[in-house]
Amino acid sequence: MKPQPLTWEKITGRLPGVHEETGSLPPFGFAARIVAHWQAGHRDRALRRWTLWSFRAAMASMAACALLATSQMMRETSILLPLPEFSAPNQLPTPP
Repeated sequence: MKPQPLTWEKITGRLPGVHEETGSLPPFGFAARIVAHWQAGHRDRALRRWTLWSFRAAMASMAACALLATSQMMRETSILLPLPEFSAPNQLPTPP
């Protein structure tokens, strides 16, 4: 006798049935896990926002420093003022 081809109905008919009751209540601690995942995502989002802001601020500072250094190199005179020269101690005025 030739074996009959297996069909989906025959395969699922051979499986044992599941007799467990599926309740409508979520498992214990489910809400706490969901809230914990949400809070972790919220913290990550705030950290990512802070990281992007600080990175952009650092890049802008570096660009400003490079621009000032380049403009300083192009000038003939320095923007720094010379230090005042102090007179020798024997040339100081004496009190009367």
